[in-house]
Order: sequence, then C-alpha cells, then structure tokens
Amino acid sequence: GIIVEAGKTTTISGVTNKGNILNGRYAGGVLGWAGVDVTFADCTNLANVKGRASAGGIVGYVASGGVLENLTGYVTVTGNDTLGGIVGNAENQASDVINCVNYGNVTGTSYIIGGIAGSGGHNLTNCFNFGNVTSTANDCVGGIAGSTKNTGKIENCYNYGNIQARGKAAGITGQSNKPIEGCVNYGNVNGTWALGGVIGYIAPDAIASATNCVNNGNITASSTGIGGILGIYYEAATGTGTVTITGCVNNGKVKGTWGIGGIAGDTLGEITGCVNNGEISASGDLGG
Repeated sequence: GIIVEAGKTTTISGVTNKGNILNGRYAGGVLGWAGVDVTFADCTNLANVKGRASAGGIVGYVASGGVLENLTGYVTVTGNDTLGGIVGNAENQASDVINCVNYGNVTGTSYIIGGIAGSGGHNLTNCFNFGNVTSTANDCVGGIAGSTKNTGKIENCYNYGNIQARGKAAGITGQSNKPIEGCVNYGNVNGTWALGGVIGYIAPDAIASATNCVNNGNITASSTGIGGILGIYYEAATGTGTVTITGCVNNGKVKGTWGIGGIAGDTLGEITGCVNNGEISASGDLGG
C-alpha cells in the first residue's frame, strides 16, 4: 500500500494507509515484502487488502529477523492462502509480532489463515483479534495464527472473533508447534475435525504446550477430534514429541460426532490441573 519491497534493516514507523490493495501476491496495507531485520512500529491500515497469497493487513511477507510492534488493522483481508489481519506470512523463526490488534475479518479459500498472522514466526505477544477468520475450503485457521513454527511462543493473546474452517482450527492457533501461555479465546469455532478452543492440531514430533489458557467459545464439529482446549495430537512412531496441557480451563460447549472432550479431543499428551465447565455432547465416544 505504501511500499512494495523493503530491504535489509529498514525501519518503517508512524505510517497509515487508506488506499485499497487489490489482487497481488505479497500484498500488504503498508508493505508487500520485507527483507531481513525489517522493523515495523506504530503503523495503521484503514483500507481493504485482497491478495492471492501471503497477504496481510499491514505486511504480506516478512523474512528473517523482522519485528512487528504496535500495528493495527481495521480492514477486510481476503485471498487464497497464508493470510493474516496483520501479517500474511512471518514464516521465518526469528520474526516477532508484539502488541498488535486486528479488527477486520480475514477470509481465504485455502489454508493458513489467522486473525493476526497467517503463518506465525517466532513470538506472538500481547496481540488481540476481533475479526472473524474463515477458510471456505481448507485447514490451519486460528484467531491469532493459522499455523506456527517450532521456536518462540504465543503469550497473552486474546481472540474475540469466530472461526470457521474445514479442520485444524482454533481460537488461538489452528496448528501449533510451540508453547502457548496465558491466552484466552472468546470466539466460537466451527468446522469438521481437529477443532479446539486454543489449539486445533499439534503435529507428531512437536514440542508444544498450553499453559494457563482459557476457552469461553463454543466448539462445534461434524466429525472427530474436538476439545475445549486441544483438538488432536498424534504422537509420532519415533516418540520424540512432547505435549502438555497445564492449568487450562474450558467454559464453552463442545459438540461433535466422536473423540470429544472438555479439555482435549484425541491426544496422547499429558494433561494436568485443568478444569472443564462446558457441556459436552457427541453421538459417539466422548469424555468430560
């Protein structure tokens, strides 16, 4: 919207965009593509963004070492895959997203779609999403991040938007490979399988956790692996993955076909000190 491409160690601050962005790859309200160690601070986007892939309310793509701080999006982001209310693709493990807020809806036709980040990089901290996040046909959809990498953590983030996807969807992150601490979801989550209030799906061999998180949204699915905190975690045959859920609370209703639980739907991880207050209903296997 303001800049097409920024190179190494660029700083962008105090920028506001009011012009719509249409039909591009690496589309962003302020910047399309950010190189190594680019810093964004105190930027706002007031115009809609439509892109094919890697599209975000503020920036489309961020490479290694980027910092996105105090950014605000008020707009609708639409496209195919890897979309976010703030950043579409922060895929590198060294990119941090801090104190960002999204108020607009994010809608894609494919996968990796988040209220703050489509593909979330290193740390996502103190971020808020108020927009609805939707994939019309696919997976990895979350109120904060669609999918996350295996370093850093998601901490003190809040989602108020409703989530709709085929599967691997949740109020905080659709697919997680990292610790999640002190996060709260208020949005309803609807889909087919692997749905959770905090995490939809954890991949085999992941080292991931949810600690002191709360879900207040209703989780509704037409199939399996549905939980108030976590949907599904399958341990790999090698046994190298470690997943723990500690001190978490579910207050939402959880409804599906089978493999339904107030804390976790289908998991081989460790659950400690958690509380379920929500109503659980299923036509097959379920647990409190």
